[in-house]
Amino acid sequence: MESDAQSTTETPTSGGRRTRRRTGTLQSVPEQSHAANNKRKRDQREESETAEPDVPEVDMNMGTPGPPNFVVASRNFARMSVPVMNDIASHKHASLFSNPVKAKDAEGYYDIIRRPQDLKSIRAAVAQGSRAVAAATQSNADTPSANSPGGAPSTPTQFSNSSTQITLPISEELVPPKGIVNSAQLEKELMRMFANAVMFNSGEDGVVSDAIEMARDVEASVANWRAAERTSVYDTANASTPAEGDLNDDGGGKRRKV
Repeated sequence: MESDAQSTTETPTSGGRRTRRRTGTLQSVPEQSHAANNKRKRDQREESETAEPDVPEVDMNMGTPGPPNFVVASRNFARMSVPVMNDIASHKHASLFSNPVKAKDAEGYYDIIRRPQDLKSIRAAVAQGSRAVAAATQSNADTPSANSPGGAPSTPTQFSNSSTQITLPISEELVPPKGIVNSAQLEKELMRMFANAVMFNSGEDGVVSDAIEMARDVEASVANWRAAERTSVYDTANASTPAEGDLNDDGGGKRRKV
């Protein structure tokens, strides 16, 4: 007896015999299993898409970094900057920036330009910065250190005793606009001077064109000067470091092998 899940179909053959082909639910089982797998995968994919991504916790109490507490000053910076400043002062457009802008000559200038700058003020800031560095160095040298036995004088933080640079606690006298103590500050104030001219004057001719031309020349001049400065600092640091052969030499000279 045939089951309810199956049915037979008779098919005549060429020999007069009839063959039976089974049809029923047994053939539909793989299709149902395949559909179930597709539905399961689709559900898993939808769950993964709707799941919220893991977001790292952020400490809301973490503050922003404050201003720097120290400034790196170049020793004898006023003397070192003389060549580049003389080169800038001899530029054909230098007369436009030689002195501070007068309010009567440029109406509304100081309402727009909050940090005016000129070559005379830059030279004065370099001189003031050198005096401030000398005063800070002398003050630290004369102040005994609390941790030094016998009250030995303390020295400001520096790279080495023979270095051309020194690190000092920051103050108004060591940063622009009052003081300029390193080449990075000098370059920044020079570029500020040209930027002010371009910002205040309209158009692309006249003062703006001259300012852009001089800014490019000054930028190249300062870049060469700073490269020479870095080379000088590197050579000085190497000269102050004894060579390996000097450390191994006990003063008795080389021994002759026997």
